[in-house]
Amino acid sequence: PDGPQPHELARTLSLTYCTYNLLALACLAQLGKGLGFDLWRHETPDGRSILRALHWMLPFYAGTAPWTGKQLRPFDFAASALVLQLAWQGTGEATLDALAAKNARFPWHRLTFSKAAMAARTPPAGG
Repeated sequence: PDGPQPHELARTLSLTYCTYNLLALACLAQLGKGLGFDLWRHETPDGRSILRALHWMLPFYAGTAPWTGKQLRPFDFAASALVLQLAWQGTGEATLDALAAKNARFPWHRLTFSKAAMAARTPPAGG
C-alpha cells in the first residue's frame, strides 16, 4: 500500500514499466475526472492509490534517489513528463508540474489533450 508496483519491479526494465503502468493509470484518472470521479485520490480498503504509486516514484523521477530495480537499458526521464503533467492536471500539485517541466526535453513531452482545449479549434482547410 505504500506505492511500489511489485509486478513491474520484477521486470528487467522495471523503471520503464513502472512509468508505463502509471501512464495507463493516469489516462484512466483523466477519463474519470471528466465523469466526476477522482481516481487519483481513490483508495482501496488497504490504502492503495494511483497518487500513492506516483508519489513513491517521485524521488526517482526527481533524481534524488537512485533506482535500485533492474533496468537493462538507460531510462529516458523525459518519459515521466507526461505522467507528471497528467498528475498535475488531476491533483493540482504544483511540484508535479515543475518536475514535468524539468524532465521534458521538448514541450511536446508534456502535451495532453482535453475537450476544453480542443473545443475552440477547427480543422485546417482541406483536412
